[in-house]
Amino acid sequence: MVPANETSEQMGPARLHLAVRLAAVLTAVMVGALPIYVAVGYGLLGMAGIWSAITACVVCWVGTLVALVVAAAARGPNAAILSLVGGMFFRMGLPLVFGLVAEERSGALAEGRILAMVLAYYLLALPTETYLSLKLVSRKSPQPATKAV
Repeated sequence: MVPANETSEQMGPARLHLAVRLAAVLTAVMVGALPIYVAVGYGLLGMAGIWSAITACVVCWVGTLVALVVAAAARGPNAAILSLVGGMFFRMGLPLVFGLVAEERSGALAEGRILAMVLAYYLLALPTETYLSLKLVSRKSPQPATKAV
């Protein structure tokens, strides 16, 4: 927890350092799961499944990374809500729109069932990014939470 008398200028480098560490954790989780998704994609759909798995990994990683940046940038009393809503736009919107467009317009990715692969990768990205965002938001809140009586 940041002490209550610490100003936002002093919190900046600490928040940035924490955001970079959490982004590294997010990247490690996403890349660490890639061999599993590639193996499943190859087993079911051959080379098209491999390309779909790699593409889904990149798209979901970018969406969740941007959502994590939104959580790091959110300030003020409504930081948690801003982080949730703003992050949801990128975390969910980018992969879903990409998956729908690629399924319709890209022959190779459609053959690899890119939308299904994006949705499968999203099931990993969502809880990971949510957990990391909550750590980020709870760390930058200057007041301790009050207990309900």
